Amino acid sequence: MKHIFQTLSLSFLALTAFVPAAVAQEEPAAKPEASKKEEQSSRQPSFTVYFTKGDVWEVNYPKLFYPKAERKIVYASKKLANLKQDNKGFSITKTETTADGVSFEKSHRLSEITKFEWPQNDPRIDLARNELMRGNVARSLEIVESFLNFFGPYKSIEGSPWIRGAVIKLAALDQQKNDISLTSFISEIKMTPGWTE
Repeated sequence: MKHIFQTLSLSFLALTAFVPAAVAQEEPAAKPEASKKEEQSSRQPSFTVYFTKGDVWEVNYPKLFYPKAERKIVYASKKLANLKQDNKGFSITKTETTADGVSFEKSHRLSEITKFEWPQNDPRIDLARNELMRGNVARSLEIVESFLNFFGPYKSIEGSPWIRGAVIKLAALDQQKNDISLTSFISEIKMTPGWTE
């Protein structure tokens, strides 16, 4: 009975705790392609990361959270850092310019992050929540699992969006009446620092 109460409380949080996605404004019909890309990149959310070495970078929202078919329409700002993957895993990379105009690339591994400031208007988390509210549980889980898988190793870092995705997954498992998975996932959430917040 105690688990059911906890689940219902967390399920309620999953449906109410996130800011709804902003409704897109109608765009003027004719705009040059470069101008459209610039405007779209300015509307994309970004996130801030703090590194062990003291750097604080603003980073473009990762394309990897979108399905492959949608990634080509997500335009990154050239002014911000980017999440990149190589044979050693993921890093955050940005181009910097010296005083004499020489450009060079600087990067940090994700293991160097000490804090995330993740956007409240995350488009993928909003979509997962909205799909859940429409009763599309499988679609909601599909979206949110990409967050849980990616941020799993970083869920204990301050500000990690893992817990936001976890609350949606919890509500989805509750809707599926999947008691075994639900109980197991509640235990996983409780082992995450800051889960009560």
